[in-house]
Amino acid sequence: MSAERRSIGRDRGLTLAYCAAHFGKSLFWNCGTLLLAFFLTEVAGLSPLMMGGVLAGSLLLSAATDVVIGRTLRRRLSFTRSAAVLQVVGCVLASMALVGLFLTPLAPDDVRLGWVIATLLAFRAAYSLYDTPQNALMTLATTDAWSRSRVAALRVATSGLAALLLAAAILPVLASEAFSGADRRAALFVWLGAAMTVIGLGTALWLQHALSGQWSDNASSSPRETRVGSGDWSAMIALAPLYGMAFAFLLAVSAFAKLEPYYVAYVLGSPVWAGALAIAGACGVMLSQPVWERVIASLERGRALGIMSLALMAGALAFGLAARTPWAATAAAGVIGIASGGLNQLIWSTAAEEAAARPRAQVGLIYGALTAVSKTAPAVSALGLGALLGRFDYRAADTDGLLLLIAGSPMFGAAICALIAVSWRASRAA
Repeated sequence: MSAERRSIGRDRGLTLAYCAAHFGKSLFWNCGTLLLAFFLTEVAGLSPLMMGGVLAGSLLLSAATDVVIGRTLRRRLSFTRSAAVLQVVGCVLASMALVGLFLTPLAPDDVRLGWVIATLLAFRAAYSLYDTPQNALMTLATTDAWSRSRVAALRVATSGLAALLLAAAILPVLASEAFSGADRRAALFVWLGAAMTVIGLGTALWLQHALSGQWSDNASSSPRETRVGSGDWSAMIALAPLYGMAFAFLLAVSAFAKLEPYYVAYVLGSPVWAGALAIAGACGVMLSQPVWERVIASLERGRALGIMSLALMAGALAFGLAARTPWAATAAAGVIGIASGGLNQLIWSTAAEEAAARPRAQVGLIYGALTAVSKTAPAVSALGLGALLGRFDYRAADTDGLLLLIAGSPMFGAAICALIAVSWRASRAA
């Protein structure tokens, strides 16, 4: 079998294994994005301001860890087999830390905050070791631009599937009266952590086995040796617009995702509509991928980014106007999912192409920097939301403030993303 046919994106077995592993990893990421804020305030008992500080600090640590891993482990991140091993090790460590975090309600009150901080920081650091090697495989285990574009689309789709299953399984339960108590919610999160561990580890091992059995790091695919120095940092500077758009995009969608459990619990109050809302957003992400793949192929990237950013702004505005009408809010959530799916696919496919065009010893750092930016944005949103949620009673009378936040946050982030896309396109045309 030729090296090209063994490429992820072309070889069916390798592609299926990679998508499964990315699905398992996405459960951890989406859990952190969708549920951790709710867990910390409504189960672990932290104040909104404390929740924002803890989440932001842990994400900033994870962002720094991404860069450190991408640079210090650049040799291992230059080979498919060693990268596959690293993602298994990261999965094991991340699983242990997350289950430990979900056991927080069992900790005595006087050590609970310390327990939250320790386990959450451990989870974020371990997730970096899980995340960066798997991202690097987008470049290391693909052989051409078509494969990388296809993998980017499949990653977004499988991540959307993970978000769909997680949200559809958990959000309706959180909106039900049976799980309004902290004890039942705590048990729910522990079982969730155990299930994610089984899925994540099983799929990570599957990917490692598939790569070790079918992919060979032969001489033609070995990385060129480079020194860590000006060349690495010049690559970071050249990719600054891409990193800026990733920041703006994830600032928008992470704020929306963090506020969604509060919205379904205190505004919708309906398990049925909570499930419908989650399904609409996730299906928008997944089902739009074939369409966005054709759009990206036919449009200049700067124009495509602008279109997708405007679509995200429109969806967020529609959601804010229709938030008290369940069916209309659900439709708007679907539009948000469609637009965010396109933006996500374009950002990651662009990163994969840029990494493939540079020495392979820079691959880990390029992806590490991208994921660092991707975690800094949720950290900023966590700080902002923590401060803002503490200013009004979102559990009772003042749900208008909650609606303003959940619609305004993605509109603000999408506007920034659009401005960067326009300036990037203008600089390329000059």
